[in-house]
Amino acid sequence: MSKPARQALVLWMVGLGLAIAVLFGVLGPPRSSDGAGEALGRLLALTGCAALASWLLARNREPEWTWLRFGLVYAAAIVVIAVISSFGRASAAEPWPFSISFPAGWSVARLEGVSSAAEDLDRGVRTRGRRDDEAGTVILEIGCTTLVEGKSIDIAGEMDDVIEATDSAFEAQGIVSESARPVVEKHAGLGWRIAETTSRNAAGTQVRRTLAMSRNAHCLLVATMVGTPRAHDLQRGTFRAVLDSLVDRRN
Repeated sequence: MSKPARQALVLWMVGLGLAIAVLFGVLGPPRSSDGAGEALGRLLALTGCAALASWLLARNREPEWTWLRFGLVYAAAIVVIAVISSFGRASAAEPWPFSISFPAGWSVARLEGVSSAAEDLDRGVRTRGRRDDEAGTVILEIGCTTLVEGKSIDIAGEMDDVIEATDSAFEAQGIVSESARPVVEKHAGLGWRIAETTSRNAAGTQVRRTLAMSRNAHCLLVATMVGTPRAHDLQRGTFRAVLDSLVDRRN
């Protein structure tokens, strides 16, 4: 085996090992085997392509490259390939279907899937905001379930089904829920059905939830805000302000 080939092979293995260590060390282990497989596949391709490019540049050079020079070229190749691939993914990705604005003090994340369940990962997306302060923790989430063309949506029926299913699940755990009658409000040009539920377990611990549902041309929109009663009540205005801020980005 020629020296450039040995250099490429050794640095490929070293680069792959370092990349895996950094990725898992910073982000932690993937949440699923599919996620781990995708991450490892991308790292394998990135480090392998960089090693191949470096070998092609070095194989016919006289005098042969030192290990230091080969390593510097290999590192530069990784950076260039990573930048090019990131631009390619960004241009190929579909735009997020909606945008919303949270006030200061909220941590916000965009998540794939209308829930964390595996069967929901390809059904839409959601944006989640979280606030922690002396009043407690509140989580506010708005999701877009992609509509099936030609399928009609009964918002009132969908909402009743969600409330009934949630109340039944809580009841099976000994949790009593009281749901207020849904009201219709206008936010961001959409008619939202909004209902509030207070749940209480045997120990008297309470959780309050606001559920809102609507639709636009592309999505069944579901918004929820969950928190302790005091924290939840302090953010009622935020919930409606976030609904008002929603913009359909596919129009």
